[in-house]
Amino acid sequence: FTGWLIEKNGREPEESEFTDEEIWQLQRDFLAEIFKRSKQRRLLPLALDFVDYHYHYAASVMAVPPEIRPLAGHRLMKSLLIKAESARLARFNYEILDLLESGEPDLPELCKNLQASGSFAVIYPRDGEVFTESLAEPYFRLLERLDGATPASQAAVGLAIPLDEAADFLEFAVAEGIATTMTQQAKTL
Repeated sequence: FTGWLIEKNGREPEESEFTDEEIWQLQRDFLAEIFKRSKQRRLLPLALDFVDYHYHYAASVMAVPPEIRPLAGHRLMKSLLIKAESARLARFNYEILDLLESGEPDLPELCKNLQASGSFAVIYPRDGEVFTESLAEPYFRLLERLDGATPASQAAVGLAIPLDEAADFLEFAVAEGIATTMTQQAKTL
């Protein structure tokens, strides 16, 4: 990796020159080049899923979760919710829970046994731990649309999610610290 960085930059850069997000992207670029050179492109999506997961996991470890004040029912759906700053939304090439359950990554074996079906997840801290929830795409999109300006019910209707299902999901999301109100989020920042 260091050799690749020197080749790319003409010198060995200091880690302090990069943000965490830039380092993550450099890791992705390095792996893409290595897998291309070694004619193992088919394994790259799996490798990137692991890199992406660990990046989001590390960011969640360092994040301050919001103060949790559960909301429910009718009031919840009228609320102006936002995704908590500490919650990370991520898309993966493979079902992330299958990768996490696989133990030590053996990319050729995983590639042989798993199908690249894609998955959506939220990775978030709560009670000193980091949790990963695989989500159906509509719920992932709902979390993306929580902007603090649009009522939750309107966001759900725009995604054709039945309001009772959206309310159940958002009740879970608020109780877990994945979603919060603007007021609660401001208290943690």
